[in-house]
Amino acid sequence: MSLKAIAKPAASLLSPTNHALVLIDHQAQMAFNTKSIDITNLRANAGILAHTGKGFNVPTIISTISKDSFAGPLFDEITEAFPDAEVTDRTTSNAWEDTRCGPAFVIAYLFKHSFELWLRRAVSKTGYS
Repeated sequence: MSLKAIAKPAASLLSPTNHALVLIDHQAQMAFNTKSIDITNLRANAGILAHTGKGFNVPTIISTISKDSFAGPLFDEITEAFPDAEVTDRTTSNAWEDTRCGPAFVIAYLFKHSFELWLRRAVSKTGYS
């Protein structure tokens, strides 16, 4: 007797319908003090991630902090992947507390893009009702 295996992806795998890509503060001033990776590799990795998200049509939220007065423009590597993206420029340091890119915004963004199933799963896992 021979067995015939059929590949079936696990329900827990990421897909464009069950997650979002959030790119926060990919700017020179915010990266200059990074010691765990050199700036060239950091920028390259951010670009690869951005292009991968774009290629797989993953909903993407991009946020910067004070791009015109302090931290500088978004990395070119990200702008190349998302040339027409709406970028949320904040004046507050903590992106997660900003109502335009924090958790509440991410959930609203996903809902707006018809990801009700993802939203139900994410909300049920966090225990919020």
